[in-house]
Amino acid sequence: MNKNRLAMLILVLTNLLWGGNFVFGKFLVKMIPPWTLAALRWTVASLILLPWAWWQEKLAWPQIKKYQKHLLLMGISGVFLFNSLVYLALKYTTPTNAALISSANPVVIAALAYFLFREKLNRRQLLGLGLSLTGVVWVVSQGSWQRLTRLGLNWGDLTMVLDLFIWTVYIFSSRQVMKEIPVLSATAWSTAIGTVLLYPVAGWELGQINIMALPWQRPEVITGILYIGIFASVLAFIGWNKGVQGLGPARAAVFLNLIPVFAALLSWLVWQQPLQQAQLIGGLLVAGGVYLTNRG
Repeated sequence: MNKNRLAMLILVLTNLLWGGNFVFGKFLVKMIPPWTLAALRWTVASLILLPWAWWQEKLAWPQIKKYQKHLLLMGISGVFLFNSLVYLALKYTTPTNAALISSANPVVIAALAYFLFREKLNRRQLLGLGLSLTGVVWVVSQGSWQRLTRLGLNWGDLTMVLDLFIWTVYIFSSRQVMKEIPVLSATAWSTAIGTVLLYPVAGWELGQINIMALPWQRPEVITGILYIGIFASVLAFIGWNKGVQGLGPARAAVFLNLIPVFAALLSWLVWQQPLQQAQLIGGLLVAGGVYLTNRG
């Protein structure tokens, strides 16, 4: 398997794991405050990533000083802010609205990649981007234009809009870092930085509630936290960084449109929520768009 195809496969699996983050995140945020949930998630990830990166790469000490500002930006944007704001948004909006807004991410990333790095997309790739975006809209609207026009904006939606631009900061910061720092060490450093920043906010959040009333001991809560900490964080972020390293930000970005499709499939598998015809059609459109964007 050549490097491009391997990068594509990794990105598909990465977005499958992130689809699960939406599914488990919506469930967990009903019981655990969003910033606390994010702190738990990234603590689990840090406890795995830091020893792993030290064992494999000695945390890439020689290159750290040169890219410390970029690593700080990665920690603030990708770990401290982005996922915390997703959980915060899910308290006020529906997964449908969140998925619809996040579907604009590839367009924002492709546009900024062009203006910042002159990374162009040809007509076929632009067609694929549009087809994939159409598929996402079809999924979240259930194939109904009337349903789409009835999706009202709220504070959760505005938070997701802000998150679009925060994620682009992470992507372009990681692009610079991984020119010289291995993916594992870059992910470990940015995760550790973001986790440390989360602790004061999570501590303040827990100070506003009765900590003992939180359902820490419930098996589904423990399983959910381990999932978002290991699969949706450690494995997914390493996979994403490898995908961006292999394909570049613009081509990798279109794979993000697979998230709502995978979220629908996982909701069916985990919570027995029925799959609808619109979700299947939308999923095929997204897959076709991803293929067109990356073919050849």
